[in-house]
Amino acid sequence: MAKTQEELAAIKLTLQATHKPLFTIVVPVDEDETETRTVFLKKFDRQVLSAVQKLATGPDPVKAVEAFVKNTYVGGDDISEIINNFDMLRSIEPVIIEMITAKRATLIKN
Repeated sequence: MAKTQEELAAIKLTLQATHKPLFTIVVPVDEDETETRTVFLKKFDRQVLSAVQKLATGPDPVKAVEAFVKNTYVGGDDISEIINNFDMLRSIEPVIIEMITAKRATLIKN
């Protein structure tokens, strides 16, 4: 069952005190996107990135998405609903790719 907007706002406020940055992902439940679930993820570390990259090149790349979500989830709606729903899990994939894409540095020749 989804949490109310008020419950999610309270959870987010609590999590922001300990997790900086905190990422919010809103996941559509149905095709017309009228129902959603909200999860909060913390910043990933090197170990999570390494595991996700290994899984992404394996026979089941969706496992990489699942591993990322499981290892960075800190609150929000029930994560098991997302993990157990293939469509919901796949909808998170582009967001995770965006999160793990390295920021581009600038080279300045002096």
